[in-house]
Amino acid sequence: MKKTYTSAFKAQVALELLKEEKTLAQLSSAHGVGTTVLCEWRAIARKGLASLYERRDNLADQQAAHEKHHSHTHPQRAGHTCAAAAAARRCCTR
Repeated sequence: MKKTYTSAFKAQVALELLKEEKTLAQLSSAHGVGTTVLCEWRAIARKGLASLYERRDNLADQQAAHEKHHSHTHPQRAGHTCAAAAAARRCCTR
């Protein structure tokens, strides 16, 4: 029967792998997970790290574009932020 692990457990072990304070064999023994599986988790963690920041960067870019739009088209509204997506759509369609 194939073992299943929670995503929290995988993340914890992947973090330990990325720290490189213990060998792969030590972590395998300590957590009861095969070295091949650990290598897969480490690869997934490395590949996915950048995506943690992409959404934040995209939101910052969108906010900056929104602010720039308002400073040119609605000088009286420059610097405001729309509290919700609906408000942003109403604001930007005028």
